[in-house]
Amino acid sequence: MIALLALLLFVAEPLPYACGPYLLLPGVEQMTVVIDHLLPISAELVYGIEGEDGGQRVVHATAQRHHVFKLSDLRPGTRYWYEVRTGTELASGKRSFRTLPAKPDSYQVVVLGDVRSLPQRWHAVSQRIFQQEQDALFVIGTGDYPADGSKYALWRKQFFEPARNLLASKPMWPAIGNHEMTRRHDDLTRPEASRYFSLFELPGNERWYRVDYHMMTLLVLDSNSRLSPEHEQYKWLRQQLRTERKRFTLVAFHHAPFSSGPHAAIHPDATPKEWPLDEGRRFLVPLFEMYGVDVVLNGHDHLYERSEKNGIPYIVTGGGGAPLYKINSSPNPYQLVAKSTNHYVRLEIAKDGIDLKAINTAGEVFDSVRFAPNSDNLARRAHHVGERVKKNVVVGKPQLATQTLPCTIHNPLDHAMTLRVSMQEGAWTSEEVVVELLPGASKAVEVTLAPPMSPAPKPWQTFRSGKLKVAVVSQEEALPIDFHFTQRIELSVPHYELKNLANVKVDGVATEWVGVPAIRIGPKQPVPRGLEHYSGADDLEADLRFAVSGTMLHLFVEVRDPDFVDNGRDSYFLSDSCNLVLQAPRWQRQAAVPTVIAFGASGRTNSNAVYQVKRWDGGYSIEASIPLAGTPFAQRNKGPLEAQFELVMVDQDPGQGPSLHRLWTNHLRANVADYGSLRSFGK
Repeated sequence: MIALLALLLFVAEPLPYACGPYLLLPGVEQMTVVIDHLLPISAELVYGIEGEDGGQRVVHATAQRHHVFKLSDLRPGTRYWYEVRTGTELASGKRSFRTLPAKPDSYQVVVLGDVRSLPQRWHAVSQRIFQQEQDALFVIGTGDYPADGSKYALWRKQFFEPARNLLASKPMWPAIGNHEMTRRHDDLTRPEASRYFSLFELPGNERWYRVDYHMMTLLVLDSNSRLSPEHEQYKWLRQQLRTERKRFTLVAFHHAPFSSGPHAAIHPDATPKEWPLDEGRRFLVPLFEMYGVDVVLNGHDHLYERSEKNGIPYIVTGGGGAPLYKINSSPNPYQLVAKSTNHYVRLEIAKDGIDLKAINTAGEVFDSVRFAPNSDNLARRAHHVGERVKKNVVVGKPQLATQTLPCTIHNPLDHAMTLRVSMQEGAWTSEEVVVELLPGASKAVEVTLAPPMSPAPKPWQTFRSGKLKVAVVSQEEALPIDFHFTQRIELSVPHYELKNLANVKVDGVATEWVGVPAIRIGPKQPVPRGLEHYSGADDLEADLRFAVSGTMLHLFVEVRDPDFVDNGRDSYFLSDSCNLVLQAPRWQRQAAVPTVIAFGASGRTNSNAVYQVKRWDGGYSIEASIPLAGTPFAQRNKGPLEAQFELVMVDQDPGQGPSLHRLWTNHLRANVADYGSLRSFGK
């Protein structure tokens, strides 16, 4: 008898695991297989491609209750077989799954919720999906899987066991329902009693998370946690909606903002009795409308209902197995279709829209509709794609020797794109350069400039710039991309090379300045204020020279001005004066306030500079030595001493207002982007 019992035990079929195997975290090249058991056990997973010889083995030798097998480097859109075993005692039997196709023209997903309490009904729904929806890639759950999520036995009896076939073959993206019994996210007064987080492996904080797949962004929320703007979940959702999303945006959570079921009951003042519905209507719905959500998926009421508010469809799919509710027991002015029946929803996602079909356990399609892409969402997506492309077009330093402008272009998208690059709308033009790039590829190109960039005889007198035009054409997830953008290119920066003068004597005599080039302020320079008082070269003309020695910056200004004015007041803008504006060099990229050093023609200054004014008939000169310490001059990597600079001359004529003359810009506010550069390369 003992031998017979041993033989019977040896040939007996192994028992199934308490929970699992079930699939999570699907990807183009990945899948996660999970088992969870009552007692700690060891386990191994064997898997391979269906129809091919051989396989791979993953062993978890350590005994534990929860085993997570993360499979990677799989083939896209490929069906795999697998089996989980623990000796001869426990086994899953041979199962299969399919990885996500890389870029299908269309694909199907299943949505369902509220499967709790009546295992036989949930079994009927899940078997229908398992047998008839084999092309569906994954399942989106809208919550309420067992009647009490704190009890392991109910997870096993009401969720995992009735749907073993479905859960072992199709991965799931679940949202939390109220019956999962999770505590609120911000409730730290009690321990987490729900088994939800120990059973599921999900992205982010596992309460709310984001999934991006071909043509679809799925945002899963936890409507058992607070939804108002001051809370973390709302801020997260708003940030996701503001960032780049796929062609369609789906949002899934448990408590339906719009339903005619009993959970949508209202107070006499017409506000929902349940706070998650109230916060969903007040806070989430405006976000969905503002940011162009395509479909909202919910559960909670045990029925099917499709509503629409301001172009956003709301789908209640709570007929997965829980006791059914009556429709129209609460007011819902946005209702389009409602039916109390066990069911699931199939979504087919394609470039031109989402096809929804609601299907009962008999296979009858009792609601069918197409949702066109949300135009606001498409516009935002095109904008974000464009911004990504712009950031990946890097313009190098113009090459005078070869008369070229080098560019490095990277394709940040997951599809090929064609760019046409040319210099336009400036002093230089170029032939168009066509660049074709595969996803993730980079290419260096050169734009040949015409006419040639011959060095200007006085490079401090003008900027040399142009606009680089980049036209982009591509086909992104069935969203045509056809746009162009321009970048202002600084072909050369106006600069003045500081000569070294060993012995500068501040005496108003220009003897030591012979041979130092001058910057001319004359009729061609801008007059940002007082143009009505300015009469060209006969009014004011000046030559400006700079030099450097040791720790001092030297300045010599010769001004031809027939009307010398000094009103004896402290304001340098009420007398003739020279105002030197200094700013840190461009490469420091700091937003410091510019330093203004003023020299009045009467001998006053706002600095500790040593200077002298010398007058003659028809003009005057200013000679000054300015300590470099305390100015924005900076040195980079032992290279040249450098600062950005601008000059403002004030010409006060008798009986008139002043005219203000700037070296380059025609406005009074300092704009560092328009400054020239003072550079000293040493002896």
